Amino acid sequence: MNSEGVSTFIGRVTARQKIRNMLQVLHRRQAEHRKDHTTPVYGDVTPFPIGRVEKRMRKFAQENDIELATSSLYLSEERLLHSIREPKQKVGKVVSDKDIIDFPANRYKMNLYYDTHAKNFIYQQGTNKFVVEPSREVKLPNGKVRKVMIVTIDKMKGTSHFNESKYIKIK
Repeated sequence: MNSEGVSTFIGRVTARQKIRNMLQVLHRRQAEHRKDHTTPVYGDVTPFPIGRVEKRMRKFAQENDIELATSSLYLSEERLLHSIREPKQKVGKVVSDKDIIDFPANRYKMNLYYDTHAKNFIYQQGTNKFVVEPSREVKLPNGKVRKVMIVTIDKMKGTSHFNESKYIKIK
């Protein structure tokens, strides 16, 4: 249970297992939609925690007066669907399911950047990037909430753009 009263385990399901299960469901919906064009491909917007915001991000945010909406990092089915949608598949920008599933544990070993223009954090490993908004507004049936949330997951063509001055590498 985290300080927000939210368990990073759903019952006995870990964040890793929940991501795996969601990806399987989303892939099945996409396949059914391709066959009959009537099966809706949608994702639930309700975010779920995948772990605590790590120390590097918390420290950088605190030192640079960046508001982190929550002490946990969140993901949603809707954001997963956004990251694996067909147009991204066609151009080879989809990160492998394995890398997405392993993200909650592997993020501590990834490079972490702050984008001073977009005002978000980026986890990067190889050509994979996971973009995190520090205070993403999410509309839920009972109102709006703010979360530290993964908003997109992409495969990049290269990583040289991280040398641009708008990116600050966080150690």
